[in-house]
Amino acid sequence: MNIVVGGNHKLAIDVLSWLLNSKENVSLIISENLDSKWEESFFEQGQNLAKQFNVPFLSGDINNFVEEIKKQSPDLLVLCRCKRLIKPSILEIPKIGVTNIHYGMLPRYGGIAPLHWAIKNGEKEIGITLHFMGEKFDEGDIIDQESFSTDFPKRLLKLPDRNIPIIGITTWEAYSKANQLGLTLFQNNFPKLKNGTYNQIKQDLSQKLYYEKNSVNFQNDKIINLNGKSDEEISNHVKAFTFPPCQMPSFLNANEYQELKIES
Repeated sequence: MNIVVGGNHKLAIDVLSWLLNSKENVSLIISENLDSKWEESFFEQGQNLAKQFNVPFLSGDINNFVEEIKKQSPDLLVLCRCKRLIKPSILEIPKIGVTNIHYGMLPRYGGIAPLHWAIKNGEKEIGITLHFMGEKFDEGDIIDQESFSTDFPKRLLKLPDRNIPIIGITTWEAYSKANQLGLTLFQNNFPKLKNGTYNQIKQDLSQKLYYEKNSVNFQNDKIINLNGKSDEEISNHVKAFTFPPCQMPSFLNANEYQELKIES
């Protein structure tokens, strides 16, 4: 099987490294070069792996590399944490299709920050989806999904006037879990993609829940007004905005913003 790999972040690094070390035929590597500053860089690590395994490396909008991808005649284009909408001129090239791993359970929780929204909404179970990419964001056929519980551990949030039990994982913990599961999900399904026994399940788009790019402003929305909020509302807000590399939830206390930290 001839494979082109692209995307961003740690998951793209892990999937690419696994394919190369498994001696799969990766013929081209493409970094979108949209890695977050706080995370492992696929742009950097992808280049290193490309040099190590003597594979061509490109950087930029994948949609701009139609001819370069066509030249490889790929069976599969594997994308991880892809942030751009892939155009039909790319989608039609691979014989099997273009796959992506989305950190949300499709058709629910498409779009931006799906793990954040699932936790803020108080979901008891969240997960990730391996799917074929289509002409619209997060609407392609599902290959496989993996879910996990949000219902542990039990901790405490100490406020000036009361203590609130915090039951469940934070967005940061969910993200770390999704990184681990993302590689496993791909590893489990790759043999099926190779031999043609993979699932291809149409999404029930009547169940679609999609969060647009501007649906959350992390710097502003991380601040919670504790007045009139129930314990559950505060708990979900704190868990959803606890993402230490980028931001922590906070509240206004004595005219100063104070971080809200969950204690063991």
